[in-house]
Amino acid sequence: MAVHTAPAARAVRRGPSAADRGAHLGCMSNLTAPENGLEPLMSIATLSEIIGVPIKTIKDWRLHGEGPAAYKIGNHLRYAPSDVRVWLQRCREFAPGVLADPKDR
Repeated sequence: MAVHTAPAARAVRRGPSAADRGAHLGCMSNLTAPENGLEPLMSIATLSEIIGVPIKTIKDWRLHGEGPAAYKIGNHLRYAPSDVRVWLQRCREFAPGVLADPKDR
């Protein structure tokens, strides 16, 4: 008699859980200015991971004049955590269900 085993379950990444949604920006507090006074910059991939949106979405925002301000260094985009924080604050709802004014972004 042959013994059949169930295939191993594959992990599916679905983004941050409801409990983690407020904590996902905590890693930005670790990005502090070193002795030279320059704020460390993050890549578009890091920004994508921190705010939980695809890189393509961030690039689309940029094409439409939306999203956080970036530094263009050669062919690379880099984001300052302080600029990301300012942009996120402008994206925040005024109250639950009351959207911020899109022209403020």
